[in-house]
Amino acid sequence: KVVALERNAQLAGMLQSSLAARSGGIYNHPRVQLLAGNPRSYLESQREKFDVISLSLSEGRRTVTAGAFSLSENYLLTAEALDQYFDHLEPDGILVVHRWLQLPPTEELRAAALVIEALRGAGAGAAPDRNIIAIRSFSTMLILAKLEPFTSQEIATAKDFVAGRQFDFVHYPGIQPSDTNLSNVLRNDRYFSSFGTMLSDRQRFYRDYEYEVRPPTDDHPFFFHFFKWGQTPTVLRLLGKTWQPFGGSGYLIVLALLVVTAVLSLALILLPAWTIRRRERGLGKKQGWVRPVTYFGALGLGFLLVEVALVGRLILFLDHSALGFTVVLFGLLVSSGLGSAWSARIPWRTALAVLSGVILLYAAFLPPVSSMFLGRSLGIRVVITLLLLTPLGFLMGIAFPNGLRWIGAERPSWLPMAWGVNGFTSVIGAIIAAMIALSWGFTAVLVCGAAAYLMALAAIWRRSPLPAPSPDRPFQEVSSAPLAD
Repeated sequence: KVVALERNAQLAGMLQSSLAARSGGIYNHPRVQLLAGNPRSYLESQREKFDVISLSLSEGRRTVTAGAFSLSENYLLTAEALDQYFDHLEPDGILVVHRWLQLPPTEELRAAALVIEALRGAGAGAAPDRNIIAIRSFSTMLILAKLEPFTSQEIATAKDFVAGRQFDFVHYPGIQPSDTNLSNVLRNDRYFSSFGTMLSDRQRFYRDYEYEVRPPTDDHPFFFHFFKWGQTPTVLRLLGKTWQPFGGSGYLIVLALLVVTAVLSLALILLPAWTIRRRERGLGKKQGWVRPVTYFGALGLGFLLVEVALVGRLILFLDHSALGFTVVLFGLLVSSGLGSAWSARIPWRTALAVLSGVILLYAAFLPPVSSMFLGRSLGIRVVITLLLLTPLGFLMGIAFPNGLRWIGAERPSWLPMAWGVNGFTSVIGAIIAAMIALSWGFTAVLVCGAAAYLMALAAIWRRSPLPAPSPDRPFQEVSSAPLAD
């Protein structure tokens, strides 16, 4: 009996119809069950255990030198995912992980690191080297792992398999250097040496290796992000000398995008700001720009940080990135619109303080809550997501209209600037969120979002409460201190 899981429902249907002949009809075999869905949510809904769980190499080669996939989330290759796979294996079952070979070694080492850490947590003890066999061909590496040590008979079977196909061992229990690099001969077999060092002292290997190959987690699911800052001199030295940026430097591409976007956006904001400042100085008005700029800038930054973190974190819960983006964006926009409609009836500063606390609660409790319901049907998970987003989005929608009411009452000429500053930080906020997520994970992005809303609260802390607007005069005068710093 074979259960095959394909995340793309359309492709799953084609494999049983128009593409059935091209696949040898295997997916129409009576003992093969082809399902459309996420393997993580499927396993969470099953109590059945399997003899083999295979993570097949279904995607194209993603060369590490391009760094183009640094931002792509992969929840099938995280520490929590590997724990789930081992939990669903029979005692003598085998986990199979198939990855591309890279030079220098990266994704195959990260896959090995995931397996090693999962074995240590699953009861393999301090010697997971007895539970792993790794084989390389000309272009790929196959990693086999068991909860129990491989037997001498199983190792002999693996040796026959490797010798008959001119493959090479990277590791098996009791391997010697003379057993490696025999068929696809390399001048320097970095795969064997790196694998051995990782098994003997993995923490030192993670620290000293030229690429980042620590196991990714559900909070930091960027399997193809291998960048370390130590690669920067090499990237700059080879700039313009190769057709691809070297060293998995997708992070530097995001950083360059942030710089370009910030410069262009600031140019479009500073010129109108200078014009407004000159006009108001000529009218003898007192200049006070720090607090309103801080307030509206912090709102734009906070909203995008929270939104990007929630989209990334809920991709696993909703099975697909497109669905995660759609549901999160819909839920936040609708609920924040409701918050904006009720903003005049809710205390301004209290709402901001509560919002910051709620974001921190989401950072702490969203992972266990989503894990609790991961095995439910997709429709139920969509409803749960919308219910989770509604109170957060409602609170996020209160601050901006109240800020416009404040600026409109004291300095109407600054209303365009309020929109501009908010838009500017919203644009760069999405890029900053990606950089924080790549470096520290989605929880850190949510914490930074809470800090941004606290910054907005600090900017209006000395303000008096706003009166409710009347229909004929939405921006009323406020009897409070002038807008000065």
